[in-house]
Amino acid sequence: MPNQFADRLNLAMEKLDIKTLSDLSARTGISRNSLSTWTTKGKIPGEASLRTIAYTLNVSVKWLRTGEGPMEPAYVLVPPVSFPFPERPTVGIPFLSSAWLHLDSIVETRGLKLSSEEHSRVMIRAAWTGMQAEREPTIKDVLDAISIVLGGE
Repeated sequence: MPNQFADRLNLAMEKLDIKTLSDLSARTGISRNSLSTWTTKGKIPGEASLRTIAYTLNVSVKWLRTGEGPMEPAYVLVPPVSFPFPERPTVGIPFLSSAWLHLDSIVETRGLKLSSEEHSRVMIRAAWTGMQAEREPTIKDVLDAISIVLGGE
């Protein structure tokens, strides 16, 4: 039986010219062994890892998981390198990934409608809050960021 997850992963990697699982591991922080297990044994990663991979490859989580729906995500995140801050040069992928997980959960459970720009602004603000505190962003950070972004502060 073909490994359809591996096929989708390879296709997404090709789009970004990521040649090896080691390269993907370096970009996601997920071990090469885990990536290899998922691609050779036909297993689907857990939700957090799946979302991290999808974010890194700029593909839809649903498409990566099931092959259903469009390959592209419903929104485009502003690349972290375009948000320089005086103390730290970029908002790193692990911080954005955590913010993304929390935000997606909040949007889904509360039925929020965010534009692409609002989504990106919430993610960056929540990730930056976490970086300043030297920890991953929390759900509270994301809720605060939503209030600020939607409140126009």
